[in-house]
Amino acid sequence: MERTLQNLYRILVVDHEPENVRRLTDWLREDSFVVSTACDGPQALEMARRETPDLILLDRALPSLSGEAVARELKKDCHLGMIPIIMLTNGGGLPGAAEMLEHGADDLISDPTNIHEVRSRIRTMLKKRDVYLQLEQANQELKEATPACSSSWSTMRRPRFATTGHSTSGSRRSFAGRAATANTSRL
Repeated sequence: MERTLQNLYRILVVDHEPENVRRLTDWLREDSFVVSTACDGPQALEMARRETPDLILLDRALPSLSGEAVARELKKDCHLGMIPIIMLTNGGGLPGAAEMLEHGADDLISDPTNIHEVRSRIRTMLKKRDVYLQLEQANQELKEATPACSSSWSTMRRPRFATTGHSTSGSRRSFAGRAATANTSRL
């Protein structure tokens, strides 16, 4: 991962099963992550808004507010929408995987008891997040460095074929037609 100190990453673990929370928390702390926990959907939303974690491990089967509903709510928020969410399911493959991804999950883990899969997916999501943040920062720096250029670009006249509604293929034909006429007039 890009950061030299992993403990700078904050992960929110959301699961209603205390054993799952304990196991995931222990693994993450062994890897020097800062871990917060929530046991239901409303608490997860509150914690995410208060702490703005770098990644959320979110159980699909939460009481009172499902993991999908929590993900949907977070993705609507302009400040929290870019937090990677890994949806956790308990075995049995991934029925409804497409729906979970459509509802805001960025990745899925069907066996959260597999430490190697959990660690691998967390690292991958954090790398993607870091790349996204670096691109955002570079984009912002470009905007700040070139305010004069960006304003002059917006006032520049566009090429004629783009504003007149004529296609470029029509322009080529008319040029070809003029060339053919010029050639026959020479004969």
